[in-house]
Amino acid sequence: MLRCCAHNSSTGSSLVRSGWIFRPDGFTQTELMVAVLVMGILAAIAAPNLSQWLRQKRLEAAFTQIELALQETQAEAVKRHQTCYVELPRGSDPLLKGNCLLENRSLKGVRLNHSRSSAVWRISFNDRGENRSVSNDPGTLWLSSAEGSARPQCLVISVGIGLRRHGQYENNTCVTP
Repeated sequence: MLRCCAHNSSTGSSLVRSGWIFRPDGFTQTELMVAVLVMGILAAIAAPNLSQWLRQKRLEAAFTQIELALQETQAEAVKRHQTCYVELPRGSDPLLKGNCLLENRSLKGVRLNHSRSSAVWRISFNDRGENRSVSNDPGTLWLSSAEGSARPQCLVISVGIGLRRHGQYENNTCVTP
């Protein structure tokens, strides 16, 4: 930054512009303090929004992992000509397991809940990729952030071909578009 000053003929480095005399000296301490104060205020405003955004993205990533685990289990059941299942445990930081999953999936920073009465919901697919167990397969699961404040998401699973509908979880109901 250039600061206005009186002309010093002995330095010879002053710049004359439009009748003003300028000399490059850097920033004053007051200018630096104002800049730091403004950056601090902007950081205080942005930090809560950034942390909420990160929680929401973590929730969306975990939801995608659940959908991929269900699709993989269904595809592997058809490919292997056998019944395959995936287990969705209720609670924080759940670990998704199944007999046909290529790898288990750990969902960090989220809380999983579902409409089944048992602690673990086992969703199975037969050798044709259908989930026909009326007593166990249909239901709703929802994910929320372990720290809260992110909008919970839900997934409704129907019996038959494993139809899945994704939506927002509001007032104990899955609202799907």
